[in-house]
Amino acid sequence: RMLTALRRPFVPNKVVVLRPPDGPEAAVITKIATYTEMQLSRGGAATAYVCRNRVCNLPTTDVQEMLSSMNPKQ
Repeated sequence: RMLTALRRPFVPNKVVVLRPPDGPEAAVITKIATYTEMQLSRGGAATAYVCRNRVCNLPTTDVQEMLSSMNPKQ
């Protein structure tokens, strides 16, 4: 649901990094984007970390909260 929701709005310069929870794919992503090492899922659910200017909001599992925090007017 989160990935589908992320495809809808136009957000200039948006970058989405999908970090699998475990396994070799997660190791590759954390090696490339080291900041994702501490960004873990909450309760086993897909979890969004919305960051702007090197500062991340609290993680959320709620799609609407994720989209709202991406609003550049905030």
